[in-house]
Amino acid sequence: MARKKHSGTERLRELLEVLKTELPGDLRPGLHGYAYRFTLYLPLLAEGKPVFTDEQRDLLAYLLHARFAGFSATAVEGSPPWFGSWLPPGAQRPVIDRHQLFVVYTPQVEEAKTFFRHLKSILELKEVAGQDVVLVEHTVVWLMEGGLLPPDS
Repeated sequence: MARKKHSGTERLRELLEVLKTELPGDLRPGLHGYAYRFTLYLPLLAEGKPVFTDEQRDLLAYLLHARFAGFSATAVEGSPPWFGSWLPPGAQRPVIDRHQLFVVYTPQVEEAKTFFRHLKSILELKEVAGQDVVLVEHTVVWLMEGGLLPPDS
């Protein structure tokens, strides 16, 4: 039987569905205190050619809402505001990419790191978007609590 060829978006949809349901744990962040911040640098253009599509970004946004109750991201209208440049080994000139950044806060639990390790591996699959590297940054942060304003004198 011939195997059906999946488009990158169909394959991404299948794999993200697994991430949505298979990794246990409540990954929604608290509103103050210590947390993890993950920043995902999602390539949109590499050497002027599209990498991740609007539909693929929508799938990612849906997943982040489902698992973390939200995220922050740079806008993509006009020209993606972040660009990166790197010189691969043996290359004569740097590769220039345009990125959309997704910022996600999570509780400080191992499940959050596991989630982003799996997500990174999925986004780097050739059949998803043909992208070799998707950068994910992990940082420990302190989310500020509010303070009481002094009473009027």
